[in-house]
Amino acid sequence: MERIALIDILRGIAILGTLGTNIWIFAHLGDLKYITTTDFTSWSSMDDILRLFVLFVFNGKLLGILTIMFGVGMEIKYRQSIRHNKTWIGIYKWVILFLMVEGFLHYVLIMEYDVLMSYAVTAGIIAVILKRGERVMKRALWIAGAIHLGLLVLIFTSMLFGSAFSMVSSPELLAIYAEGTWLD
Repeated sequence: MERIALIDILRGIAILGTLGTNIWIFAHLGDLKYITTTDFTSWSSMDDILRLFVLFVFNGKLLGILTIMFGVGMEIKYRQSIRHNKTWIGIYKWVILFLMVEGFLHYVLIMEYDVLMSYAVTAGIIAVILKRGERVMKRALWIAGAIHLGLLVLIFTSMLFGSAFSMVSSPELLAIYAEGTWLD
């Protein structure tokens, strides 16, 4: 089977978009107020308008597309293993291990907002679910949906009874990014 060019194109766009988001995080030392635009000043500031536009285009959306493309790639590998009559997970476990190691290195050496380790953990869980068959897949979907719905209910009810969680970065966190060492 030949490669599907559209998947590679979408994956490339998503990776570049994720890079765009990471550049904003690096440029502003992890200041979540700046990245989430909670410190927006006015529509008369060209800097704020440009920031809102770029964050609207890049922030979160292309990371979501990258996540979907990761799942599409996993499905292609799964079907390929079935088509070639090979055991599922077989060689894919090395992909999962590679993602885990690379994600850990990003976490330790570059920044703590890296998504690769969570992809590796998710891939491991999904690979096992796929291996177990259709019945386990349906059960896992129902369980995941129930957990998701439960968390949404918990978040919204907590907002009714008190202040919601804050996205504001603490001065200590900003100081670590601005002046801290790698170990900090």
